[in-house]
Amino acid sequence: MNMSVKSICRGRVARAFSLTELLVVMAIIGILTGILIPVVGSIRDRANTLQCQGNLRQIHAAMLLYVSEHNDWLPPGPNNGGLTVPQHANYRLGINNVMTTHLSPYMDLPLDNNVRLNKAFFCPAQPEPATVRGYSNVRTYGIMASYANGINYPFGYLSSRPSMQMHDYMEKRNPAVTWMLRDIDQEMSPINTVAPNMAHRGGRNYLYFDGSIKLLSPEMEQQQADKIAQGGW
Repeated sequence: MNMSVKSICRGRVARAFSLTELLVVMAIIGILTGILIPVVGSIRDRANTLQCQGNLRQIHAAMLLYVSEHNDWLPPGPNNGGLTVPQHANYRLGINNVMTTHLSPYMDLPLDNNVRLNKAFFCPAQPEPATVRGYSNVRTYGIMASYANGINYPFGYLSSRPSMQMHDYMEKRNPAVTWMLRDIDQEMSPINTVAPNMAHRGGRNYLYFDGSIKLLSPEMEQQQADKIAQGGW
């Protein structure tokens, strides 16, 4: 009886892995990790791209409401100067040079003397600041404006140039190819500048005056910039 018990116990002793087997397992894990990490990154980037496009749709809807209630004037209107080119997601009453201040009430967000945050004006592909005030230093969207020829300022420019009425600006332009807002890198502002670091792997999202949104690759972006520079709207 004792011999039988000892035999059973010996049969149940687990065999240790050899060094070769461990190396094979580690190699398999490394291969799987190498396959999965790019896939996960691609999925995350795709989700950020779609969320960014959702942000731009919200902004366009709010823009149409603003224009309809302000006699066709684009923000900030005829009496508030103009907007800065790079936009940021925080805002408060009295800060008139950012689009966020003017459109947030049309997105069911309060407007008062407190510094508030409108996440629709923040591209999810960018690193998120730790505080609401920190969003002042991170600009992820930029408006249509050109320092070069002085005519493409639909939203004006600070105190030197007021915004325009939409019908005046679009009179000789095709709204399907004239953009109003896009992904930018830090301080990327002139309309014919294509900065090297894209917001998304596939390119940058552009919001056009007709409400359409396009993800442009660097090549497509350069073609569009060249066309605009040549006056081809």
